[in-house]
Amino acid sequence: MVGATGEARAAYEAKGAADWENFLLKRAEELAPGGFLALFNFGIDEEGRYLGHTGGVSMFDTYNAIWREMVADGTITEAEYRATNFPQVYRTVEQFRAPLDDPNSAVHKAGLRAEHVETRVVRCPYAEDFERHGDAAAFARAYIPTLRSWSEPVFLAGLSADRPVAERARIVDDFYGRYEARVAAAPEGHGMDYVHCYMICRKT
Repeated sequence: MVGATGEARAAYEAKGAADWENFLLKRAEELAPGGFLALFNFGIDEEGRYLGHTGGVSMFDTYNAIWREMVADGTITEAEYRATNFPQVYRTVEQFRAPLDDPNSAVHKAGLRAEHVETRVVRCPYAEDFERHGDAAAFARAYIPTLRSWSEPVFLAGLSADRPVAERARIVDDFYGRYEARVAAAPEGHGMDYVHCYMICRKT
């Protein structure tokens, strides 16, 4: 979603808005009047920063560049590249608040209100450790597994089911190996800083 523009970006955001409203309505059903709901979601802050994109090397841009490189060298197909998508929507504060603040929305009518909303950036611990020890190879070895821990299913899902499982596994290993090599060769700016929107909501 963060790499999309135009109609594609609008489609992501529209689906995300519908899912967000549905999520809030379900929570409103569960809460008793006066009950509170604490939410800590990945989002886009007031400076346009989001997970892995806080002023250094963009994580999602790096994912895209390496996956595109693997099309160019014949490792994966163009169809597989296009089938690889992160099914997530990062929202701005305004988008998070919209159904809670709009008196005409179903969420507002269900009694849910935003009591407090703020964004914060939490530094990548691996990047912070690298600033201390300065070992680029060690940083790369430690850093890549945390990226892989949540993104690997996305890349596996993009690969054709006609490929043997072992072959798909080798391709994904190659992908993360290339990412690790990039970080080891030029570590400055790499890191997966967390950007969260912290929300406290109350049911009236």
